[in-house]
Amino acid sequence: MNAPAVTGAAVRTPGPPGLPGLVRVLAAAAGAVATVLAAASPGAALATPFTEPPPAAAAIADAAPQRSATSTGDGAVTVTGLTPGTLVPGAVLTVTGTVRNTTRSTLGALSVDVHIRPERIRSRAAIEAWAAGEGDEFPGKIVVTTKIAGRLAPGATATFTARKEVDTSFGLPDGSASFGPRGVTVELVGAAVRAGTPASADAAGRRSVVGAQRTFTVWSPEAAPPTLRLGVLVPLVSTRPVPDVSAPDAQTLEDLSPTGRIGRLTRVAATTPGLTWAVDPALLLAAYRAGRADDDGTGTGTATATPSGTASAPADGAPTTSAGAGGTGGDGAGTTSGDVSAQVPGAQEWLSTVKESIGRQDVRALPFGDPDLAALARAKQPDLLTAALTAGDSAARTALGAALPSGLAWPVDGFADRATADLVARTGLTDLVLAGAAQPSTGGPDVTPLPRSSVTVTDGTVGGLVADDVMSSAFAAAGRGGDALAQQRLVADLAATARESLDAPAAAGGTGRSVLVVAPRDWRVDGSSLSQVLATLRSTSWVALTTAGSLRTEAAGRTSARTLSYPAAARKAELAADALRLVASSRRRLARFAPALVDPDPVVRPLERESLSLAGTAWRSDPQRLDARTRNLGRAVDRLYGGVRVAVGSSKNLLAQTGNLPVTVQNDLDVDVRVVVALRPRSGRLVVDEAVPVTVGAKAQRQALVPVRAIADGDVDVDVTLLTPDLRQVTEPVTIPVRVRSDWENRGIAVVGGGLVLLLVVGLVRGVRRGRRPSVPLDTVPDPDDVGRVLVDDTGRVLAEADGAPADDTPADDTPADDAPPAARPLDVVPRDGAR
Repeated sequence: MNAPAVTGAAVRTPGPPGLPGLVRVLAAAAGAVATVLAAASPGAALATPFTEPPPAAAAIADAAPQRSATSTGDGAVTVTGLTPGTLVPGAVLTVTGTVRNTTRSTLGALSVDVHIRPERIRSRAAIEAWAAGEGDEFPGKIVVTTKIAGRLAPGATATFTARKEVDTSFGLPDGSASFGPRGVTVELVGAAVRAGTPASADAAGRRSVVGAQRTFTVWSPEAAPPTLRLGVLVPLVSTRPVPDVSAPDAQTLEDLSPTGRIGRLTRVAATTPGLTWAVDPALLLAAYRAGRADDDGTGTGTATATPSGTASAPADGAPTTSAGAGGTGGDGAGTTSGDVSAQVPGAQEWLSTVKESIGRQDVRALPFGDPDLAALARAKQPDLLTAALTAGDSAARTALGAALPSGLAWPVDGFADRATADLVARTGLTDLVLAGAAQPSTGGPDVTPLPRSSVTVTDGTVGGLVADDVMSSAFAAAGRGGDALAQQRLVADLAATARESLDAPAAAGGTGRSVLVVAPRDWRVDGSSLSQVLATLRSTSWVALTTAGSLRTEAAGRTSARTLSYPAAARKAELAADALRLVASSRRRLARFAPALVDPDPVVRPLERESLSLAGTAWRSDPQRLDARTRNLGRAVDRLYGGVRVAVGSSKNLLAQTGNLPVTVQNDLDVDVRVVVALRPRSGRLVVDEAVPVTVGAKAQRQALVPVRAIADGDVDVDVTLLTPDLRQVTEPVTIPVRVRSDWENRGIAVVGGGLVLLLVVGLVRGVRRGRRPSVPLDTVPDPDDVGRVLVDDTGRVLAEADGAPADDTPADDTPADDAPPAARPLDVVPRDGAR
């Protein structure tokens, strides 16, 4: 995928006379040879290079052929458009571009000549040579010429448009056998003029080729040429190293907006059905979360508290947010910063575009965070890839309401080794996207390898989707804009590949050829340029856009199925294995702690997403910050474990054979926890009957009563450990001394019982010594209501009322007072008013 697509080259022109003598001689000789060749060719009168410049004119600058994918020739001619990509009889050939005077002299009598070679370019190797300016320098027959008015001073530029209907004057042969790519040369022809020479005399000067640009077209004389199946894989992934790719921060939302990198690509790609999109589900979740005002970072839309003790300054010196609020901190990337409300509509539009494209496009989900597969294989962390697949499925369901097809494994730049292929196979991925250079074919040099292959792994084979590197580079260059020739190079290579099914039908399996082109992860497209190249591919009758899913159903055509080429540079660029091991360790510890949280989502899910994001391919660009971020992730998990502890107090006493041992649990986190208090005595004198679960509120403490039994008296050290409800250790053991005095209970009972018996005996003895009191007849006891109101004798007979009236009918004076018995003497009575 990294091979440059050579899209055009300049034609050499002779050097200036001011060079040293040897160079001038060589330049003159080259010019003479070119003159002879041009004189023998059609259109030689206008295509003759300089052989000897006029005495007073500056010579034309020499330019070496350009071999870059963004080459614009020698600078004298820049082709900005050539339509249509495929010439058919009656079509209008239109060539647009700019010309520039690269000499030190003013040029006049200017024209642009468009040449087309009638002979078909018979192989892709020949296409490469033509684009590089190598081989036959015969530019072909002039099919259209357009004049440029006026003169061009040194360094000046002008635009041109050459247009002509395709007819027999083009000299292109008939018949299906003539289908295929043709070489095109666009030349700037002019004459150097002396200062002061009138414009009417420009044509009198000797006109020569100032500069030229090579490109391609395809000739298709019949309506039903061979059909080529073309798969296009487009990545919708983030290339910024952020702690949490799914966080709706300002930069991520900008990328997803209609003017952002990912947004532009998605909008244009959505207009061409039949493409394959490789989407990072983390971006889907970021757009979804951006549209939910109550989102707290968990993706659930439920605002909750976050644990304290998780905020700290990261190693890279950046401000840190709470782990429960979406991560271990940030550096301004990956955390929600500032007001992003203006960018939310753009992110929602992008998410809607993806939803609407499902069904029309082959939308496939990559693992969450676009992980570095080769690095995971090197670090031997398959669990991270498995977790990324699970998280990706969950993110897609949350954002889209349904899961996306997965199965794509896309290593960076398409390079993978045997360990990477084994990892892909073990995790259930079915399609390993490879660069052509990653799995070279042993087929002939003139035959384009099929895009479907197989890769031998430990337990069998895994399917490969192999991209064509040259076409992929040309496609990417055409979509970026600024290189109009890249599109023509792509079309020419496609046509040469399509011809292979005619020239070697057995090699094509009798069903035509297939090709896969893959765009780079960091593709920064120009909307109009990408629209143009996609429209060209869609309108080309002999090209059928197909999905990667369709290509994977084809038979594997590479004979080098056991060979994977993995360059040293690719291995050097991998994420550090130590960093990935730390990420995996933090995830495992986080998973063990999660059951201890009453509501784990606000705390655990952001940290889990962050751990997967740190394994993403984007972090290859910043290994130092990755190291800091992974260490900060580990510290965030440490703070969770450190937030729950046993409050150690004084020693405990057990004064009975059975009892409850009190243990205080302290929760310093901002969320409720649920733990199990487990005791392990270091001596057999004490037995713990069971562990006790306890729920402790945020920033609170609670006492748990653990039942124990004493076997023997003595001092026992007891290790207290807090466990999760599924009995995984949360804290290190804390030792509490316990004094077991189980016989003190019996002693206490005996002492108390003896005291009670003693009190009873003392009471009985005192009662006997006092003697028995005379009993009083019950009927002699006065009614309480009559106390102080009536007089009674010893027998209880009422003698008189308190006011002096007799108690019965006997007159008070019937019995003399002196005759009354002694026992009937009047009693002192206290009146009701208290007076005697």
